[in-house]
Amino acid sequence: MTVIRISGRSIEEIEQRQTKLIERFGKGDYGRFIVKYEAHPFSDWNDIRQQFENGVIPIRGAGRIPNRISAGSFLGHVQRSGRPVLSWTGVPAPAFYAGHNVDPLSVNRQASLTRDVRAGFGLGSVQQAIEAYLELRDSHQDGSNLRFSVDMPALITGATATGTQISVDIESDLSFRDFRLNVNLYDDSGVHLEESRRPGFITVREDSHRRSLNAIAQFSDLRDTQIVGLTLTSDTLADIDELPLRVHDLFVPQEQNILLASLRQFWDMGRFYETVSRPGAVKPHRLPIEPQDIFQRNVARVLALCGFQAIDLERDDKIRDAATRIQRGTADILAYHSHLKTLLVAGCTIGVPKSEDYEELLHVREILRPPPLSRITIICALFALTEAESPHRADYASQGLRVLNSRDIVRAIELIESGREREVIDNLVSPFGHSLA
Repeated sequence: MTVIRISGRSIEEIEQRQTKLIERFGKGDYGRFIVKYEAHPFSDWNDIRQQFENGVIPIRGAGRIPNRISAGSFLGHVQRSGRPVLSWTGVPAPAFYAGHNVDPLSVNRQASLTRDVRAGFGLGSVQQAIEAYLELRDSHQDGSNLRFSVDMPALITGATATGTQISVDIESDLSFRDFRLNVNLYDDSGVHLEESRRPGFITVREDSHRRSLNAIAQFSDLRDTQIVGLTLTSDTLADIDELPLRVHDLFVPQEQNILLASLRQFWDMGRFYETVSRPGAVKPHRLPIEPQDIFQRNVARVLALCGFQAIDLERDDKIRDAATRIQRGTADILAYHSHLKTLLVAGCTIGVPKSEDYEELLHVREILRPPPLSRITIICALFALTEAESPHRADYASQGLRVLNSRDIVRAIELIESGREREVIDNLVSPFGHSLA
């Protein structure tokens, strides 16, 4: 299988990123499953294309992979895919995807590779290995073994509405400037209501690689039932990113503060107001402080030191049905990272994690799941004091639930103290994170 990913990053950045991926997931060489990376400047593209058309793609130290390609037998298709890749910050990003059905893997070869992937890397499938090593969010299981992915240089990261204005947030590569934002308004049957708006951009911040922008589109009227269509285009790239949203969702206050929206599921906000306005009138939880409480409180502090807005739910840790008061779910910590637009739902236990500990977190993730296309990612993590291995860990890891023990947490604190909190964050937000210790 060969994946060619075209990116606007420099050779040095890509090679550093590949080194970090190998450090995180292992060197990618076990049995029949071997990972080989090469980074080329775009000026080499014509040579690579010529080799490709001749039926071979040489890779240093790996012979020729694939062994032979017949250029006349391609059954390819090209499509724009919503968010198939992970950007350098871990945020899902848009890309164009092209797949070619060239010598598809047989069922037996797939099974052999899957066994090697599970034995050598602890990942559940070949697809997970591809997603981990190549940072492809969706490896398109279409039977093809040759894939192209062209990263888009800009993406829409969110939108809000106030009055008759729609505010749109965008991130782009620093060098990419030739693009436009089109904002269209439709009624609920898809009829175009007003002339398309093309607002200018204001730079919010920038670093050595990326630029954050904001644009505001003014309309004569905005109503809850309407649909707003956001599209990024340019002269060279007709379709960079698109995001259709309901105006109603843009007006909902809690969607502008995802942590507050999630907290409301657990807490009685009236009681919360009382704790700050009349603390003497609030009946406290008359329970002794247990080791579980101490552990949970300090896990929240570790997450805060990593840049998360972390709230320890303490004893108010249950989601209940508003009418029946029946418990629907439970968690211990809510933590939100505004830059990554990621909500972490965490559980804590000082014993060996049980099956229900995992199930509760996954269930809460479903309850809190934001509306489609909101660009908010929800992840789950279980922090366990014990270093004993839970028999359920591998099963739930395949569902994206991270498990960290006391050694991982201690190592996280050490990394934070040495200024390397980004490694802790990367390990948490990646569904393929490894032990930090």
